[in-house]
Amino acid sequence: MATTLRQVAREAGVSPSTASRALTRPDMISPQTAARVRAAAARLRYVPNRAAISLNSGTTGTLGLVVHALTNPLYARLARAVHRRAEAAGLGLEIVDTFETDEREARLLGQLVGRVDGVISVASRLPAADLLTIGAQVPLVLINRRCGGLSSVIIDVPTGIARCLDHLADLGHRRIVYVSGPVRTWSDHQRRRRVQDRARLYDLEIETIGPAPPVFHAGVAAADRARTSGATALIAYNSLIALGALYRLADQGISVPGQMSVVSGDDLDTVGAADLSVTALHLPLDDAAREAVALLPSEGATTEPKLVTLPTTLIPRGSSGRAPEVATH
Repeated sequence: MATTLRQVAREAGVSPSTASRALTRPDMISPQTAARVRAAAARLRYVPNRAAISLNSGTTGTLGLVVHALTNPLYARLARAVHRRAEAAGLGLEIVDTFETDEREARLLGQLVGRVDGVISVASRLPAADLLTIGAQVPLVLINRRCGGLSSVIIDVPTGIARCLDHLADLGHRRIVYVSGPVRTWSDHQRRRRVQDRARLYDLEIETIGPAPPVFHAGVAAADRARTSGATALIAYNSLIALGALYRLADQGISVPGQMSVVSGDDLDTVGAADLSVTALHLPLDDAAREAVALLPSEGATTEPKLVTLPTTLIPRGSSGRAPEVATH
């Protein structure tokens, strides 16, 4: 016979409602009590019945996570990080994929209302009014999107992209291609501004390619454009684009970094598929997941919207080197 929540509560010496909170919203009770309940649940091999918990406590014990494409390694890794954080808090996680479609994103967010205790939306492309409407119905935290009235966790990639330009300028590159991200992406709009600021600072020639889908074939096309433009360096919006560019350059017999330097806007597993280690921005995805889960308010609580900004780190590797005209002098 399955262990019940009431048996766990009796084993831990607490009320059933306290046991429920310990397993769904441990932030609402003392860490010592939560630990005692979890230990009792483990001893009794208790498996939570989410439906029963929802009826008893008015909560579902589940969070929602909205991402654009789980085929994108950044979203897949971030989803794993959020899952770990939710699990550590005794919460389940429902992950929904928009398939890069705005209409589907709006519909899925609406469907999560009433099914979850809070939602984390990654790089939302919806209008602010739509996000505020959802946020009035269910606690909503945004990652890599700012919207007045909602809490946000921003991974500061724009400043990281500026450091990429600093790095390439220091290596003598004067003509650089920037491969931008998807259309209507808040983060890419910020990145473009930083690219133009740095171009003016260093008197660089920047050619922006895009908006482009954050996929491999966009990098293949971008590499061809970069070669014909006379650029000596390419900055890719993400690792998939960088990998596509590296593949195409190798296929065409273009030496990296001898003839073309390549820098990636994130530092994910796909870059390891290339023979060459890639200069890239390291994104603190685990930190972003932790902060996003922490920003979701407890049951019945109201909090002022907060903004958390997380820095990125440029990691120079073998795909960036001196500009060809500099290296030969």
